[in-house]
Amino acid sequence: MFCLQVLKILAFVCLVLLAPTFVLGQISYADNFEAPTLSPFWTVTQQFGSDTLSTEQNHTPGGRQSLKFTSTGGGQRNISVSHQFPTPQKGVFSIWWYDVAPGQETQYEFLTLYNSATTDQATIGTMDFDANCYAAFLYDSKSGLRQGPNQNCGMYPQVSTTNVHRTIGWHNFSISVVGNSITLSIDGNAVFMTNGAYSYDSITLSQSGPYWRPDTYSYWDDFAAAVWNSNQ
Repeated sequence: MFCLQVLKILAFVCLVLLAPTFVLGQISYADNFEAPTLSPFWTVTQQFGSDTLSTEQNHTPGGRQSLKFTSTGGGQRNISVSHQFPTPQKGVFSIWWYDVAPGQETQYEFLTLYNSATTDQATIGTMDFDANCYAAFLYDSKSGLRQGPNQNCGMYPQVSTTNVHRTIGWHNFSISVVGNSITLSIDGNAVFMTNGAYSYDSITLSQSGPYWRPDTYSYWDDFAAAVWNSNQ
C-alpha cells in the first residue's frame, strides 16, 4: 500500500512538471484570412492602395487565401489593417509575410506594435530604401531613442538593420513581449532582444511609402497572438 501511494505521488509530481504554463487571463487571437470577408477584428486603412483577400498566395496548409495590400500612385501610400486593444498588452504576436521584391527598393512593409501612451513601438519588416536586408527595431518618438540589431548588412546599414538577407517567399515576423524583456524574431531566429517593461495597445500590418517609390504589393497570412494585460 505504501509503495502504491508513493507511485501516485510521483505520478502527480510528473504531471505538474510536464504541464504547460498558462498565464492568467491570456486571450488568443488568430486569423488565416480564409473567410469570405475581412474579420471585424481589423480596422482598414486604404490611402492610395487597397486591402483585399486574394487567392494568389497563401501560407495556411490547405488554405486558399491571404491578405493582399496593393499600392497605387498619386500620393503618400498608407495601406494597413490594425487592431486597438482596450489596455496595453504583453504577449506573443506573429504574422507570415510574403516578400515579392527582394533586391528592389519599394515600400515600408511592417508588423508594428504601438503604445499610444508612451508613443513607443516595436517593428519588423522592410525599409523602402533597403533592397537587401530586413529591419527590426524599437523606437520611442518622445525621446527619439531607436534600438535595433545595428548590423552591417546591405548598402545602407542603420541601427534597425538585421543580418537577415531578403529572399523571395514567406517569412515569419514575431514579437515576444514577456516579463521584462522583448524579443524580435525573423523566421524563428531572434534578431534583437532587450530588457524593459514594454507593453502595447495596438497592432498594425502595413505597407506605406512616398509617392515617388514604385508601386508594389504584399501578402500577409496566419496572424496569431496570445496576449495578456500588462498588469499581470
